[in-house]
This record gives sequence, structure tokens and C-alpha cells, in this order.
Amino acid sequence: MYCIGQVRSPSIEGSTGFCRYRVMDMFVENLDAEVVLHRFNKLLQELLRGTMNRNTFQPWEIEILLDIESCNLREAVKRETLRRYQKAVQRSMEKGARVPLKLSEYLEGKKSAVSKSQPA
Repeated sequence: MYCIGQVRSPSIEGSTGFCRYRVMDMFVENLDAEVVLHRFNKLLQELLRGTMNRNTFQPWEIEILLDIESCNLREAVKRETLRRYQKAVQRSMEKGARVPLKLSEYLEGKKSAVSKSQPA
């Protein structure tokens, strides 16, 4: 694991905090899940609109962006896939996940669910 130190987390309604990020496994320690979900939703909205209005990202956001890029989604299905991915992340974080799953993990889960449902 590579730890890149402490990064000040963004505030939502005045709450702030410090967290540590480990780049290799996206581990986020002491970061409020509500803050992570807010930042994730903002990131996905920017992607879906096609406009990135910032140039500063948290390390886990960069990992999400690189993972999305590495999935090589076809343009015809990209927007819908990203919308479904965003909803899946929201559901998982509402159930207690501390960090958003990567798009590649989401797609792998869908792929394995389809293969399990098909008769052998």
C-alpha cells in the first residue's frame, strides 16, 4: 500500500475533517461517507454533462476517473452505464459502504450476475 499522507476533506454544511488515502486500494480512513457520496455524485454529474469545472481532485476521485477511462465504454452506452453505476454506488453507500466501488467492479458484478442467472 502506498499512503500519500493527510488531505483535508471538503466541507458539507460546515463539517470538516482529515482523512488518509492509500492510493492502491482506495482506502479512506475517517472520512464521512456523506462527504464521499456528495463528491462522487458531483464528479459523475460533471462527467455526464461533459464539463469538468475544476482542476483539483481527491486521490480516490482520480482513481475513479482512471478506472472509468480504462473500462473503454462505447459512446452509445456510456451515459446510461454511468447513470446506472452512479445509482449502484448510491445504494451501496446507503447500505454502509465507506467508499464508492469502481466502475470495473460494478461491471464485473453485473457480468457475474448475468452468468449466474443463465442456465448451465
